[in-house]
Amino acid sequence: MAERRQRARDFLRQAADAGVDIRDEVAVMVAGALADSSRRTYSSAENLFRDIIWGDNAPADTYPRSGEMLMVFAYVMTRVNYKASTIKTYVAGVKTKNLEHGYRLSSIEEDHLKRVLKTVGKRTTGESQMVNRMEPITVDEARECMRNVAPGSREIKMGMLLSLFAVLRAGEGLALNTKDVVFDTQDGMDIVRLTIREGKCDQYGQGVVVKLYQYMYDGYRTGVLSTRQGAPLLVDPRTRMRLSYATFSEGIRGLITA
Repeated sequence: MAERRQRARDFLRQAADAGVDIRDEVAVMVAGALADSSRRTYSSAENLFRDIIWGDNAPADTYPRSGEMLMVFAYVMTRVNYKASTIKTYVAGVKTKNLEHGYRLSSIEEDHLKRVLKTVGKRTTGESQMVNRMEPITVDEARECMRNVAPGSREIKMGMLLSLFAVLRAGEGLALNTKDVVFDTQDGMDIVRLTIREGKCDQYGQGVVVKLYQYMYDGYRTGVLSTRQGAPLLVDPRTRMRLSYATFSEGIRGLITA
């Protein structure tokens, strides 16, 4: 304990002597809270923002970014026919980068930007009618899917049941491993706990536990779900590998249109 305390006391001095910039190290920790996919998207947003606002004349330090800059950014993207969803994601990315550098928009700027983004959805070419909008599956369609499952496609059925009853995105269900599934009894009732570690909305990777009831046992008995410790939960019987998103979504579309 005393040794660790002494190392902590000496750490900043030793880092300075070694030429280590602690501020850069802390900035890496701040940035590390985002998922890699979000970080890549935000980097793309950052590059486009610089190109639009400054072009080839961007200063070395482009912070802070004002609400007016962000509104101009959204306006230009709208005029050149970026999708509304992309515009909103990119604006959120630039705001996040601004926050990471210690700057926050004022409440007035936030309100004006919110109104601009609301207008973006109405004005973006081709999106006012929400082209290719996802439709929620109905109970009757889900039952029909279960009836249409071919004997060799039970992994699709189990994946669909898992997603429906646990209210999971396809990617969240397909990312599950056997260690993320725990069977238990609560108040005399069989339950299963699913630990979701790669949720799209869980940017900090804290995970969430979802509780379900008994229906999954059939999957284990029929070999659709893997039981090998640490293995993927949903397995493609043709490859014996984790069931892919493409195979899963194609299978569901086939069931619905069958």
